[in-house]
Amino acid sequence: MKQRLSFVLGFLVVLILFAFLTRIWAIGEQSLWFDEAWSAYAAAQPSFVDAANADSTNPPLYYALLNGYTSFAGDSEFSLRLFSLLAGILVIPLVCQLGLRLFNQRVALVSAVISAVMPLLWWASREARMYTLIAVFALICALSFHTLLNKPKRTAWIALWAAELALLHTHNTGPIVVLWLNIGVVIAWASRRSFRHPNWRIWLAGQVVVGLLWLPYFANRFLLLPEANSALGQTVQFSGQFLFSLWQAFWITPWERILFADENGLAIFALLVLTVAFIPYRKSGVRWLLMHSLIWIGGIVVGLFVLGNELHGRYLVIAAPFVAILIGTAASSPRRVWLQAVCLILPIAFFTVNLVYNDAPEYRRDDARGMARYYAETLGEDDSVLAWSYADRYDLAYYWEREEVTAQRITLPEGADYADIAPLLPDSGDVALNIWYTQRADYRGMLDCLLSAGTVNVPDEFTTYGMTSRLYRQPEFSFPDLERFSTNILVNGTPAAQVIRAAVPPAQRPDQAVCLPIQLTLQSPIPSDLKAAVIVTNDLGDEIARADAPFATANQRTSSSADAGEMLTAYPLIRLPVGTPPGEYAVWLRVYDENDEPSGYPLTSLTSIIVGRDVLLGTWTALPGADWSQVNRAIELPAQVQMPLNGLSLMAHNAGEQPQPLRNGDSLRFTLLWHGDSQTPLPVLTLDDSDGAWQVDIPPTVTEHDALMRDWREVLIPANASSGTAVLRLPDGTELARYTIQSVEAEYGLPSLDQMVQVIFSGVGELVGVNYPQLPLTLDESPRIELIWRGGETPSPMSYTVFVQLLNPQGQVIAQSDSIPSQGERPMTGWRQDEIIRDIHNLTYNESAIAGPVSLIIGMYDPVTGLRVTLADSSDYVTVNNLEISADI
Repeated sequence: MKQRLSFVLGFLVVLILFAFLTRIWAIGEQSLWFDEAWSAYAAAQPSFVDAANADSTNPPLYYALLNGYTSFAGDSEFSLRLFSLLAGILVIPLVCQLGLRLFNQRVALVSAVISAVMPLLWWASREARMYTLIAVFALICALSFHTLLNKPKRTAWIALWAAELALLHTHNTGPIVVLWLNIGVVIAWASRRSFRHPNWRIWLAGQVVVGLLWLPYFANRFLLLPEANSALGQTVQFSGQFLFSLWQAFWITPWERILFADENGLAIFALLVLTVAFIPYRKSGVRWLLMHSLIWIGGIVVGLFVLGNELHGRYLVIAAPFVAILIGTAASSPRRVWLQAVCLILPIAFFTVNLVYNDAPEYRRDDARGMARYYAETLGEDDSVLAWSYADRYDLAYYWEREEVTAQRITLPEGADYADIAPLLPDSGDVALNIWYTQRADYRGMLDCLLSAGTVNVPDEFTTYGMTSRLYRQPEFSFPDLERFSTNILVNGTPAAQVIRAAVPPAQRPDQAVCLPIQLTLQSPIPSDLKAAVIVTNDLGDEIARADAPFATANQRTSSSADAGEMLTAYPLIRLPVGTPPGEYAVWLRVYDENDEPSGYPLTSLTSIIVGRDVLLGTWTALPGADWSQVNRAIELPAQVQMPLNGLSLMAHNAGEQPQPLRNGDSLRFTLLWHGDSQTPLPVLTLDDSDGAWQVDIPPTVTEHDALMRDWREVLIPANASSGTAVLRLPDGTELARYTIQSVEAEYGLPSLDQMVQVIFSGVGELVGVNYPQLPLTLDESPRIELIWRGGETPSPMSYTVFVQLLNPQGQVIAQSDSIPSQGERPMTGWRQDEIIRDIHNLTYNESAIAGPVSLIIGMYDPVTGLRVTLADSSDYVTVNNLEISADI
């Protein structure tokens, strides 16, 4: 017996020494991250009371103990983490003791080995937080609980109550353990049909005392946790992958490896299968341990869901020792030596891989130390650092004096809008915005938008592990003027949100960035996350700039999480492309989500211009005087050239990007970038047939420009162009690009018509008639309408979009098709005189469609402005026929 005891003790000593050495290795090398720095903040407080009150979101015991410990051990990274390491080492003999109490020596020793090499326990032992301490208290609770079930002792009662009270005052997962212990004792009483083991009177009295001693924390802090977590934007998402991630958390650290990588997944699954298959379920101790583990893990997940917090592997440390013992029971079968070997080899292999990965740069802790060092080297005492947080950024604060940073550190409160943080913002100096990737404190990008407004370049960025800083030189803080808007966003045909205010597009130089906040209110819950796309177009209607930004409340809840009546704001930041000339540019808003409506939600407004699914926000007046030489953004034109021409130089263009053959009437658009004297007019280019049959001049669209100028141009392929090659040339004959022309064969014979119309669209041509390939109309099949057009005397200078609609007796649109004629193949700019164009439209019903009488109307509009073409009788459409949608299918 003594030899066996000596062997166990000797084995434990070696195992503990191994665990200590592998845990203390390079323990102080990495920077403290935010939560650890909060521990450092509490440890530095002048008294135990101050330390206990340092964190309003966590219980006080760990902080008070750490405060006393650091008073003699110091508060370096090494010392702070050593406290957790010592608690983590204590887990190993406690696991061995519980395994011995419930099972036998074999299970105890195997479980101790697994707890020593389990990556989650190794990782938690090297972090200056309370997680290894709560694992110790949970083990003491379990040991005391199982002692009381069999042989009540006074020491077991005292240990149970002390451990319960310690758990409740160490971490917010403590109530889950205490609740389960009370449920477990009821199960024990019921299964044994006796209230004697443990004695019900002593049990209830003890639990009442423990509850009363926890009551002050429960009332003053615990009940306020949901409010403290209100700025969190992600919660637990239940799925099969999520459940497997719970198991992975014990074997893969840090948690980011589980989120962004899947290495060792097959081996981890194999360990799960072996554990589940070979656990000796018939043993009562195994069933109790299994319930301990599953209920504690499940309770943690449910608690995080209620609080609105996302899961992190550290929350599972409390269950890790019990998982280790469960694996130990599966691996300790004397009949399956191979199973014991596999269940030991796999955790040791995971532990080895864990050591390698945790030293990899991409998985290190947030490097607040490196960031503070950067601030010390970059900023002076007149400069400032802005950082969002629900408490002071203790990670930065910890290193501020240690790295001799002289800049002012300003912590902005999470959940606060601009009006609340404006008094905190600096009024001079450079400003660095600290972005912690785990935060959603400024998910909207409000500060980046406001700090970038008026700048000509993107801010300088510096990134360390888990943290980025953007440096803005002498920014001017001011919130843009907002105009009232009244544009409804339709979801399933019903207003679900309303744009109520939007920033006024500015009058400023085109090299300066513009912040354009957009505000909306929800009128009903929306399951999707709405985004704003602000789009700038030139005179040709081309999109030249776009900025996308999510809508969110001040506390960063998106539209899928916000309630009806709440206001959400998006902060798009627009930068015009390099060389944008002075002039006026239309600014449009599109509201969309990436999954359900990526092309934008339908909009309605009585006061604003709406084209398609875009509403006009206003006009950006780009003023002269841009100094593009100071702008270091990319030109974003594929052909980089140097072609001098009459005081100018062509620097870049995209004229060669035309892979498809061009047809009669097609619009050829391209962009040029010139450099030179701002007083020199831009040249006229030409497009000609290589055989000399035709030539078209392409004049510039603007006359005023800066020294660097982006030049957007458009040319229409002549209606009479024959198949062949067209050449784009500079005035000196220099060839820029060649294009293949594929002439459209003309049809002049009038086909048979179901309905004569004969309505002239001035400057375009004549709508001769309509054919109905599909009659009668039914709701189960989209209507198909063929329009027959005849070209006018000359091609239209504008490529209009034709609309075909079915209206119900109330005048509501129930089916519609909008397209360039012949489904985009025959723009009106290529119609020859008296040519016949067949234009087929497949209409799409909306949710208002029902059987009954309908009217067919036809018209056309400018796709850039949305303005319809007016007919001779001043109407903007022609009613062609009255039809009937049959109720029969």
